[in-house]
Amino acid sequence: TSGSALFGPREDVLKPDITAPGTDIIAAFANTSIDAAQRAQIIAGTLIPGPGADMISGTSMSSPHVAGSAALLRQAHPDWSPFAIKSALMTSALQNVKLANGTADPNRWVYGAGHLNPTAALATKLVYDTSVDDYIDYYFGALPGRQLNLASLTHANVIGAGTLTRTVTNKGTVAGTYNVSATLP
Repeated sequence: TSGSALFGPREDVLKPDITAPGTDIIAAFANTSIDAAQRAQIIAGTLIPGPGADMISGTSMSSPHVAGSAALLRQAHPDWSPFAIKSALMTSALQNVKLANGTADPNRWVYGAGHLNPTAALATKLVYDTSVDDYIDYYFGALPGRQLNLASLTHANVIGAGTLTRTVTNKGTVAGTYNVSATLP
């Protein structure tokens, strides 16, 4: 059986989770356009290679921002699960996502929860936590994606009414009462 056959509708887990800086990031890169003769000249010291950095764009540039932010959260909250950290990153995201040309991104489904905001994530106290067991159950089809305790809500192919339930965990030091409601078309 292929891996994709194990999953229910992909729409039941919203992707991407979040967006981060990823356009024109100054980053190191390996210049793979050097041929064998040029490589020999570089080794001999008769050719100085071009710069090992450039302005690069894409997921490979934004993912280090998210990973670094997650590492900072882990350092600040070593008792938090990876799922709580992901939740804090998502629920603190900014909604003012812009395209590379500086205009507002009109497609809400392209950037997930929004733009990474590490400072706000550090201040987050309410998280949607889950477990590895839940993800294993999801992987093997025993738990629908819409029932994972994620910070995003997605329910595919709803005709009529659909119900989604989430559990929020207070990671702060002060108890609180929160009233939540949502109405969707």
